[in-house]
Order: sequence, then structure tokens, then C-alpha cells
Amino acid sequence: MIKNIFKIALRYLWKDRVFSGINLLGLITSLSFVIVIMGYIQYELSFDKYYTNSPRVYRILEQEVVNGEKNYHVLIPNAIAQALKTSFPDFEAATSINKSVLQFSYRNEPMSANILITNSSFFKVFNFRFEQGNAVDVSKEGKCIVITRKFADKYFSGHNPLGQSIISKSNHAWKIAGVIETIPGNTHFNAEAMIISDVDQQPLNLSAYNTSSQYVLMREGADPKTMQQKLACFYKSYNFPASVGVTFQPVTSIHLHSNYSDELFENGNVKYIYIYATISFLVLLIACINFINLTTVRFMQRSVEVGIRKVMGAHKSQVFFQFITESILLFIIASPISYLVASLCWKKFSDILGLDVEPTYLFNAGTLLLVLLICMITGLISGLFPALYLTRVDISTLLKKLASSHNLKFTIRKVLIVAQFTVSVVLIISALLIKQQMILLNNADLGFNKTGLLILKEHDFGTSAISFKSELEKNGNVKDVSIASFDIGGNYGSNSTMSNPADTTKQWAFSFVDADNSFIKTMHIRLLAGTDFSTYVKRKIKLVSADSSKLVKNLKTSEQLIILTDKTVSLLQLKNPIGSELNYGGLQGTVIGVIKDFQGTSFHTSTPNVVIRSNIENNFGQTYIRIEMQNLPETLHFIEQKWRDFYPRDHFDFSFADDKVKQLYASEERLMLIVNFFTVLAICIACFGLFSLVAISISQRMKEVSIRKVLGAGITEIFILLTKDFFRLIVFSIIISIPITWFFMNKWLETFVYRISFNWITILISGILIIVVAFSIISFQIVKVAVSSPLKSLKSDN
Repeated sequence: MIKNIFKIALRYLWKDRVFSGINLLGLITSLSFVIVIMGYIQYELSFDKYYTNSPRVYRILEQEVVNGEKNYHVLIPNAIAQALKTSFPDFEAATSINKSVLQFSYRNEPMSANILITNSSFFKVFNFRFEQGNAVDVSKEGKCIVITRKFADKYFSGHNPLGQSIISKSNHAWKIAGVIETIPGNTHFNAEAMIISDVDQQPLNLSAYNTSSQYVLMREGADPKTMQQKLACFYKSYNFPASVGVTFQPVTSIHLHSNYSDELFENGNVKYIYIYATISFLVLLIACINFINLTTVRFMQRSVEVGIRKVMGAHKSQVFFQFITESILLFIIASPISYLVASLCWKKFSDILGLDVEPTYLFNAGTLLLVLLICMITGLISGLFPALYLTRVDISTLLKKLASSHNLKFTIRKVLIVAQFTVSVVLIISALLIKQQMILLNNADLGFNKTGLLILKEHDFGTSAISFKSELEKNGNVKDVSIASFDIGGNYGSNSTMSNPADTTKQWAFSFVDADNSFIKTMHIRLLAGTDFSTYVKRKIKLVSADSSKLVKNLKTSEQLIILTDKTVSLLQLKNPIGSELNYGGLQGTVIGVIKDFQGTSFHTSTPNVVIRSNIENNFGQTYIRIEMQNLPETLHFIEQKWRDFYPRDHFDFSFADDKVKQLYASEERLMLIVNFFTVLAICIACFGLFSLVAISISQRMKEVSIRKVLGAGITEIFILLTKDFFRLIVFSIIISIPITWFFMNKWLETFVYRISFNWITILISGILIIVVAFSIISFQIVKVAVSSPLKSLKSDN
């Protein structure tokens, strides 16, 4: 029996190959990208799970209550993890990490590598596989370096790196004590090597400025929640402030559930996992609606066959399983083809997301099981309605070709069409709103000019900072140069909190930028009141023509000069800020100017209260160079040459401010690309289905149309007759989609402090677009029927 069921199913798929092809095309297209999204989700969920003890590894977060709100900090005072391990037997090991850049020479060329500064317990907490050496030898060695296979292949290809030394820029020889596997991309930190130091072996000092990200390995059976309740004595022993404590975060949750301001590395965001999964589900839903609609029609057209089967003694279960099998069979055919398409598209998809991931996640057990379940469930549901209906209808009705069931099946079909186009309109409106938000972010007034602003990496310039700047400014294409602690997309410099003198229960938070005198001018920040550092100093000491060394000598004895942003002035409630002497904890100095607020981080967070402190001898930070863009290659060559003249042992690395600002919204850019793609895909699949349904609808009403034409109906009347039902359904879909889109897009827009508003123009454009597309599909077939001869249809027996 089973053999016959499959034989009949294949026969009918081939007989109705046009509709089978449309069904397969929709299923293959949607399933392919569902598989890609599922593979990506599997990758995101795999972070920090590949080392065997990952379920027992926790990151320590400092929890601070400020103004009644809990704030969490990743960078905490050194040795907290070590103190916890010493105080409680529940902890098996403790370690800390800080990221850094190792400057060294390779074949007489300055090189740099991203590294972690940690201790030997790192390999107890994160048990990476050693390819050469082992964790015990590293622990015995003391201060040394452990490199990854990637680093070894790059700089020691064909040689044994173990025991060799890497000479840093400061002439320190770091002995290579081990080689571990390359750290996989699905790790919340990244490095090419680890310098082993004893940075966290000092006694715990909560007021110290030295901080790191710290981790503990809990013993088997230890419960972090129970451990949390035991910490009161620990806080007391180390004199923790009443508002400060620690909490434990599972290492496996860091990547998707942790985006604190002081993260060492950029993490993902679980909300985008939900968004991508939802979008892929919606596209699959549209394809399934197509499948159900077309399958229902095809099965209904076989009512006579079902009636004859029943007359010949076929049981209801046989008819039921026949239709279910045919439905599932299409999914079975579509699945391997979908996997092939997904594999071909994976590289492009990974490039869009900025990932370098092998397509193995498409074929792991989780993805395969999920795709199998999708095929079985959707195939079963798709065939369930027609199978149940046809097995319950009496034989006489079936043999009359279900003439009386016309209204029932179209009622269900209308619901499905409305659902299909509602999803399409939701995606169109969402895509347009995301695009508008991205345009707003990319063109937002940041408070400084990001165009033509070159940035050299953070560097310790020593005593040559002023000379280096002077040499750069000799080039006509270099307009201004400044060295500052400000890092676009990173931080403003240092942060400090202090009690509000008017209300000690509340805290003030400030961000301090340490900059030289040309910072305001170089950044093109608008001055609202007072003057900038350079002008102020020239006016006060009257040494406009003095050489730089004399200028520095005079400034060493001058007071601390500060410039406040407009928001900071409002916070401090300064009515006449210029000339004010401030003495609030870390906020010390004479206010000489007020500038417009400037946004150095993304618009996901509000602009902080910024204080710029003058430091003409500022010799550590990033270099900002205002350049003319017309002769960019020559200017870059000149700057690189000067860098090599002053710092021959340091790697030259630069970026542009506009690129760094754009990178702040990389996740949103990826979201926009994916939503745009899936929107087009959803519309195409919906149009495939609409094309087929219109063809079926017209074929069922051909005699009616022919009679109306014979009685004098024109093309316009025929067109209105056949389109009015579809028009009502599409308009109804647009109405339903508005509150749905409003709810979800407002949730997304609320993550930005600077955002667009939900507007009716976007809805109008989306509605017009879907109506134009739908009516283009409908009109093509209706006009074809309207101009055809009615005689052929009236002669037909169908």
C-alpha cells in the first residue's frame, strides 16, 4: 500500500508539474534561507562552549547601586577573583585578562599582535588544547608568552617556536613557553598570544586604578546562587562599600547577553538572534501559505477521484494518508536542494555579517533536526485540511466536483492570503523604517566633523609628541593635529562619579578627555562661549611668537584649564560658567569655554557629561589629523614616513573617523541588508502564490466571464469583477499590518536615544508598493482573459 501511495503521489506531482514547480520553488527558496539563519543561530549559541569545563566558568561582575539603579562593571579591581578563590573552597581556579597590543620586530619590520595579559591559571579556567608545551611548564616558567597556532604559522613557519624569544619594542625578551590551538571565532575574547604575568597576585585594593576582567572556575557541584549568598563576610573582610558587590555571569552567556560599557571585546546581541529567527519564520510562513493554498486547490480538483475511490471501497485513512504523503513528499524533495542552495549562499551571508565561519553549522545535529521538524510539521499541516475535508465529504458531493463547497474553500483561502500579505507589508514597512533610521544615524550631527579626520592608533609618544605634531603640520594637506585620550566608538578617556553636593543620595557621572591645546580646533567642535585652550593660553601669557619649549615651560606653572560641554554646564547649574573655579572631587579646574555636546559613542546611549582637560604635554592617546582629501595617497605616505622617522620600531596603523562612526552601527547595517533581502524574497514568494491563485480563480470562473462578455460586459467591468476581492484582501492586510509593525518597530527604535518617529508616509509608500506589485501580477492574467474569445470557454465541458 505504501508503495502505491508514493507512486500515485509522484504521478500527480508530475502531472501538475506547473503548480508543483511553483510550490517547490517557494519551498526551496524559503527553506534555503531558513537553513542559513538556523546555521547562523547555531553558531551564535555555540560561543564559549567548546572547552570542556565551560559550564563551570563564570565571569565576575562588579555590581554598583547608583541612584537606586544597578550598574554592572566588567573591569574590576585586580585580585578580586584571587581573593574569592582564597576565601572560599567552592572556587577551583581564578584568572584575569586584559587586552593589549604587543609591538615587536619581525625581519626588521615593526609588527603588532593582539594579545591578552593574564596569569598561568588562565589555562586552568580556559582549558585550551596545547599543541606544544603544557600548562604545567607555563606555570613553572613564570613570566613568559604562550602563542596560538595562527601566530606560530605566521612568524615561525617551518620552525619550532618553543623556547624561542620574542623581542618587544621595549627590548624585553618574552620566552615562548607553549603553543595552543588558534582561539576559535566563537569565543568572547580574541588574541594571537598571551603574556603570562603575576598582575593579580598583589593584595586586593578596592581603591586601586588597576582593573581587569576576571573569571573563576567553580568546583563540580558548586552553585553560583548559593555562593552569592555567602559573600556578606567577604564584603566585610575587604571593606566593600555598602553599594558595591559582585555577581557571577556564566561565560556561555557573555556573547549574547552582555553589552556593558567597559567590555574588552565587542559582543553580539540576543535581540538580533530573535529578529533573524522571526524574519526567517515569516518568510517560511509565506511559503507554507502558498503551499497550503495551492495544495488545497489541487486536492479539491481531485474530488471526483476521491469519490470514485470511496465508491470502490477505499477507507478514509487511505485517502487521508495519500494526501498527507503527497504534501510531505514535496518537502522531502525540497530539503536536499535547499541544503545545496544554503551551502552555496553561506559564504556570502557570512561576509555580510562580517564572519569567517565554515558552513559546518548548517549540518550539525541541531540544525538538521530543526529542518527535519520544519519539513514534517509544515508538510503535515499543509496537507491536513484538504485531507480531513475530502475524507469527510459524502460521495455524492465529491462526484459533483464540490460545487457546493466553493464558498468554504475560498473563505479559508482568503484568510491565508490576508496572512500572507500582512507579513509582506510588515516586512516592507520595517525595511523602510530601518533604512530611514540608518540614514538618520549616518547623517546625524555628532558635534564634530568626521569627514577628513585621520586617526592614528593609541600610542605613547614620549617626549617627542610636540615635535611629531610640528613635523606633520609642515605638510600643506595637514590642517591641524591633536593628541587626545578620546576614542571614537570606544570611550572619552577616563570616567569618574561623585556625589551631588545638593543631594548626596544622587551621583554625578563625568567623562574626562585629556587633550592638547588644538583638540577643539582639530575636531571642529563648535564653541558656544569663552575660548579654546590655544587661544586662551596665547592671550594670557602673551607669547604668540614664543617657541614651543618656552610655551610648555609657562604652561607647567599655569592652572588646570577645562572646557565643559553644554550638557555638563546644565548638570552643574552654572549660570556664568566662564571663569568658574570647580572643585568637585575629580572635577578640578578653571572653566575657560563651553562647547556643543559631541557624540563619541553610538546613539544607543545618550551623550555623557564631558569635561575636556588641557594638557599641552599630552604624550599618550590617539592622534587626530585634519587633512585635505584631494591628495590622500600622497598625504598618507607623508604621514607614514614621519611616523617611521620618529617611531621606527612601532607599527603604523591608521583609520578614518567616518569609518569608525559607521562601524558603530555595523549590526544595524547587517540587519538592514538582511531585512531588505528577506522582504524582497517574501514579496516574490507571495507573488508566486498570488499568480497561481489568480490563475485558478479565473479558470473556475471562465464560463461566468464568457457569459458576461456575450451579454456586453467590457474589459473594465471584467477587470473590476475579478480584482475587487483581491483588492479588499490586500487593503485589509495593510490595515492589520500597521499596529503589528508599530509595536515591534517602536521596540527596536527605543534602543536609540536619537531616532525617527513612526510616520504615515512610510505606511502609505508600503501600501502603494504592495498594491502595485499585486495588481501587476493580477492584471497580467485578467487582461489576457478579458480580451480572449468567450466561445472557446462556452464550448468547454469544464
